[in-house]
Amino acid sequence: GNYGGALGANALAKGLEGNKSLRELHLHGNSIGDEGVNALMSGLALHKGKLTLLDIGNNLTSAKGAFMLVDVSKRQSLLWLIEPLDR
Repeated sequence: GNYGGALGANALAKGLEGNKSLRELHLHGNSIGDEGVNALMSGLALHKGKLTLLDIGNNLTSAKGAFMLVDVSKRQSLLWLIEPLDR
């Protein structure tokens, strides 16, 4: 990973809002944590495209982050979650 952390996830979330072409987002091992997951989910809620795969495994997330992912995935049927919780 790039270790973008929550700050990097916040910047990425802003870019997701109006993006229409992104189909896959691989963020495995970037230490975004629950704060970063929250930012990403805010951006994805406004995402205009058809994201089909989101990989956020190994990102220091907790059950709180997983619940945020589930909430957004209910509204966006094409969002796939891969390893939302660290083991």
